Amino acid sequence: MKNVLIAGCGDIGSRIGLILADEGHAVWGVRRNAAKIPHPITPVAGDLTRPASWGELPARIDWLIYAAAASGPGEDAYRAAYIEGLGNAIERARGAGVSRVLFTSSTSVYGQANGEEVDESSPTEPSRYTGRILLEAESVLAELTVPHIALRYGGIYGPGRTRLLDRVRDGSARTPRAPLFTNRIHADDAARAAAHLMEVESPAAIYNGTDCEQADLRDVYEWIAKRLGVPPPAPDESGATAGRGSKRVRSDLLRGTGFVFRYPGFREGYGAMIEDESS
Repeated sequence: MKNVLIAGCGDIGSRIGLILADEGHAVWGVRRNAAKIPHPITPVAGDLTRPASWGELPARIDWLIYAAAASGPGEDAYRAAYIEGLGNAIERARGAGVSRVLFTSSTSVYGQANGEEVDESSPTEPSRYTGRILLEAESVLAELTVPHIALRYGGIYGPGRTRLLDRVRDGSARTPRAPLFTNRIHADDAARAAAHLMEVESPAAIYNGTDCEQADLRDVYEWIAKRLGVPPPAPDESGATAGRGSKRVRSDLLRGTGFVFRYPGFREGYGAMIEDESS
């Protein structure tokens, strides 16, 4: 049994914590509103940018999972969450004997935008501040002498994350004129992947957390519209989708550890969500 600290125990952090608790580990979760942390995770109220505000933590912390989200848009919010907060959590865990650290990063660290295939060895030249700050956070992680993992999630969807479904349903989505490859992962698989990697012997330093299908957004929209019984989204006449990054992020390295996706593609994931809505 390990003592696990989830710093940033929101949706994904809570999902990870529940999996690890179910496996017999003792889990503590830190977030501002500790009342939202689900049982049996031990709730700890605290602001990650102000470690003096944290409640009581165990004297020994074996595993640290940093799953915070920025409190809002803007570079200051991102830097507070992913640089300042991460540094505080690492310092606290290091003093408690931490032996493994996982950071939930993002595929936004990849700047490729022309449909390229991307894996963990691909260049990271993000075009936006979000990716640049996450990449800086990964460099903080890389300085650790204990095993550390940056898990780069694609777009997370699932219960409570229905924006794409809603846009197809209400007709506000617009179909790109050209192929636009998108990368996503269901929230259940995002949490399962993180929990799985905490158990992997001699893990790599970086894993891409995306499902098995690098899907063209046009195909995603068409399939969802058909399942919902609504007209497919109209073509994008404004060109608003043209500037979005199109890349095909591969997760072979993650699957090579023995991880099996519950929702290997968008059809399985969105299909389950649509079924849940109608049940």
